[in-house]
Amino acid sequence: MALLDSLLDAGYQRLIVCHLDHRLRGRSSTADAKFVKTLAAKLKLDCELDRVDVGGYALVSADSIELATGIAATAPHTKLGGSTIVRPVLRRADASD
Repeated sequence: MALLDSLLDAGYQRLIVCHLDHRLRGRSSTADAKFVKTLAAKLKLDCELDRVDVGGYALVSADSIELATGIAATAPHTKLGGSTIVRPVLRRADASD
């Protein structure tokens, strides 16, 4: 929220709100995605959502959840934004991602 508010306050108008659901927190993850989509609609901004099974990837690849999350956080940008060229301005991440 703070990042989006800061970008809007700084005058950015052509924003695409992107959210990646890592599928690590069950219904809470789904609720987060719904919140992001609703907020973007309220602000009249485009919104792209994606889901990645980070836990499944970590299990198959034998990587840690942290490493799998980092890989997932960078990989989907080719999908996010559809045919739009998506150039991330800033990325928000924390320990709960």
